[in-house]
Amino acid sequence: LVEGEKKGNYRVIRNVPIDGLACVALFTNQNVQDPVLRSIFANKKFRIALSLGINREELNELAFMGFAKPAQISLMESSPYYTPGQEDLGRKYMKYDPKEANRLLDEMGLKKGKDGIRMRPDGKRLTIAVSYSFATGYQADSVEFVANYLRELGIDVALKYEESALFLTRAQAGLHEIEISNLMGGFNPFLDPQLFPTGGLLSYRWAPLYTRWYQSGGTSGEEPKGDFKRLVDIYEEGLRTVEIDKRRELMEEAIKIHNDNLWIIGILTYPGDNMVIKNTMGNVSPGCNRTNDYWIGPVYPEQLFFKQ
Repeated sequence: LVEGEKKGNYRVIRNVPIDGLACVALFTNQNVQDPVLRSIFANKKFRIALSLGINREELNELAFMGFAKPAQISLMESSPYYTPGQEDLGRKYMKYDPKEANRLLDEMGLKKGKDGIRMRPDGKRLTIAVSYSFATGYQADSVEFVANYLRELGIDVALKYEESALFLTRAQAGLHEIEISNLMGGFNPFLDPQLFPTGGLLSYRWAPLYTRWYQSGGTSGEEPKGDFKRLVDIYEEGLRTVEIDKRRELMEEAIKIHNDNLWIIGILTYPGDNMVIKNTMGNVSPGCNRTNDYWIGPVYPEQLFFKQ
C-alpha cells in the first residue's frame, strides 16, 4: 500500500481502534450449565492455568505479524478512565509458563489419563466446547493456535464455529462453555458495560445468568455475589456520580477485580489496520479517529469533501 501511494494518488494512515480492549480473548462462562464444568471454571487456578498456557508472543508473531501486544484487561490510554499502570495489573498471568499451568491443573486434581487428556472429578474426560464466530483474518487464524495451546495442557478442546447471530443468541441463553472473541468497551465502560454483569450484549459471554438477573430486575437468572456483586455496585455508583476522579477510581477497582479473577482472559491487543485515503478527499483527520471499522461516527463523514 505504501509503495503504491504516489502512483495511486492516495495516502496511508495507520489506524488502531480506540475502543478495543482485546482483539482476541477467552470468556469462561461462570454460569455454565454443566455443574462439574461450573465448579472447574469457578476455580481461579484453572483460569490462571489457561492464561499461563497461552504463548502470546508466538501467536503475535505467527498470526499478527508482530503488530499486537500481549493483553489482559486494561483500558485504552485515550479513555478518560485510564490510570497509569493499569496495564501492569494482569501482567503476572501473561507470561507463557506451561510448567506452572500444568502444576496448577494437577493441583486441582485434574489428572491426565493414559491418552494425555485430563479427567474431571466425575471421571469423564475434560472436554470443553470452545465457540467462536471469526470467519476470516488474523482473529480466525488465532483460534486454532489457542485451541492447541490448551490441548497441550491436556484439555480436550472441541472447536465450534457459529454464525455471529447464533453465537450471540447462545451466549445470551448461557448455552456456551468457553468463547473466543474480541473485547470492546475500552473507551467508556460505563456506556458500553462489557466489563460489568449488568447489560450490554457481550457481558453475557462471561456472566450470562448474573447479567440476566440484573436486566430482569431480579426476576430471572442468578443474583451475583462476591466480586460479581461488587462490579454491579461499581457500575451503579459510576452512573450516579458526576465526578470524573471518582469514576476513574471506581474503574480502576473494576479493572483490578477483573485481573485478579481472570473470568475474561485477554490474549492480544488489536494490531491496527490501514486507512487508505484518496488525496482528492479533504478534511480527513490524519490520526487515529475511529473506534471500529464499522463505527464511523468519530470520522465525522458529513464533514468530508472531494477537492475540485
